[in-house]
Amino acid sequence: MNVDAAKAAHEALIKSGVNFVACLPDSAFQELYLPVSSDPKITYVQVASENDGVGVCMGAWLGGMKPALLVENTGFTLGTYALLRGPMAFVEKTEEVSAAISNAVKSMNSMQAPVAILFAGEILF
Repeated sequence: MNVDAAKAAHEALIKSGVNFVACLPDSAFQELYLPVSSDPKITYVQVASENDGVGVCMGAWLGGMKPALLVENTGFTLGTYALLRGPMAFVEKTEEVSAAISNAVKSMNSMQAPVAILFAGEILF
């Protein structure tokens, strides 16, 4: 992940009130999950599979947390079944990351359902 996009995503997660992040670590999002995992404002949990991450985030939400799940592109495909009912946003530019996260959290809170953000393009490189 591009360092500027990772920084924007991390800041947007905090600003949006996300306080719980589950992640299946991989090289694609290393620039994001390493700082998130050491942030004292976020409870960070490594999971063994994408589907586990969806379940862990749902449990965190039921427990009053505001969760996010970080998975790589193939991970999204593997965890999609649990997210099929929610909306998705597709973000390709670094300057769109913050607004996309903020809007996704607002949607998640109002709909009481998962929301996915797909990062592509310049964000990944």
